[in-house]
Amino acid sequence: SITSSIQESNILKRKKQQEDINSADLENLLNESRRKFLLLEEKEVKEANQKFVALLKTKKGKERVQKEFSVLKRSFFQRPVEIHEYREQMLQSQVNIFLSVLDGIVLNTLKLSMDDFFQNLSRTIIMHFNNGDPSLVNREAFHHFLNESNILDVNVDNFYEELALDAISLTELKQRFQLTYQYNGVEGCRWKMFVDPNTKVMLFYDVMSKETVYENKMISKKLLSIAKENLRVTEEVCVRRSIFRRREEERMQIIQTHLAIFSENVQSVTT
Repeated sequence: SITSSIQESNILKRKKQQEDINSADLENLLNESRRKFLLLEEKEVKEANQKFVALLKTKKGKERVQKEFSVLKRSFFQRPVEIHEYREQMLQSQVNIFLSVLDGIVLNTLKLSMDDFFQNLSRTIIMHFNNGDPSLVNREAFHHFLNESNILDVNVDNFYEELALDAISLTELKQRFQLTYQYNGVEGCRWKMFVDPNTKVMLFYDVMSKETVYENKMISKKLLSIAKENLRVTEEVCVRRSIFRRREEERMQIIQTHLAIFSENVQSVTT
């Protein structure tokens, strides 16, 4: 009947209005949560840096720095030998050089953890390149993501040419980043270690200042400062990873709560 059709139409309109209201409320809550954790992250990173500066003045802190310095020195000046052939390959790998430099830029320029990096990359693939497999990162998607993030100092084309692949899975990409932490420098550190592809000489490269220190020019004072930075940034990475985990837990809680409220509101509208 006409009456029932009108009633049905009114119900659908109210349901749509409720959906719009719920969507707006949810987005506002998520934005508020993101802002809260951005401020919290800045605060906790600052506190971690202050604690590290204080630690350096203690006996325990000085011992930690000396231990890191010794490990770094042994690794940097280690002679190439056959039993370490894989290590030499990793230090000369163009793929590793690309990823290690990118890793340093992500933390020191974008102020993001690698958890954030991969989450943002996944969202970019889903939003802009959803015709293919969302777990695969092709050249076009990686180009788009890095340009969107204003990361312009890395050669994406060279990366894929060295891989000899059209795409790389997110899982493999994460594993390759982990390899760089073993051979090219700790996660998030601005200083990266690799072999110059032209001169075949070991060097440390600062992804921020572009300073390059070759093996024959390295002095203890510089190596000591890199050792300190390695320890400092390790603490910062832990803080940012913790913030990411807590932020995601709250995000999921907000979504689940709103889904439950929305379901109740829809039922009240349709009855």
